[in-house]
Amino acid sequence: MSQLRYEDNFDHSNAMGVYVGPAASSLSSVAPDAEAFLKKYSFLLGEQTFDGDTISEGGFAQGRVAAASVLEIGTGVDARGNPAYRAHVLTRTADGDEGGKHHLILATVASGKTWIFDAQIGDKRWFKGVQQDAEGAWNSFSAL
Repeated sequence: MSQLRYEDNFDHSNAMGVYVGPAASSLSSVAPDAEAFLKKYSFLLGEQTFDGDTISEGGFAQGRVAAASVLEIGTGVDARGNPAYRAHVLTRTADGDEGGKHHLILATVASGKTWIFDAQIGDKRWFKGVQQDAEGAWNSFSAL
């Protein structure tokens, strides 16, 4: 999966990426619905690599150091009107960095390829005004 990623030089918690995935003829050939897409591409949210025993700390279940909450998921269109899956997910890790990260994900198919946009914004920055900019980028994304 090739990619293009922009990261905020001042704050590494904020980033945007565009990923070009495998060939596809339609959005439903990538995944039958938005929930299945998110499950298939959950690695975009990060994966727990720790494998051991922990106590329940910070609201996490025993043995877990990361969690993801789907805040919004569904279908829509990209800026060119192509069918798209859209998701807003809040991820948290036990390190407490930023209180979590908001992921705004949009997936579509164009030119025979799968295109995925992912904006990641730290929770503290989200509520300090970056939300508007991130949603603007999310809503204006279109595949080539």
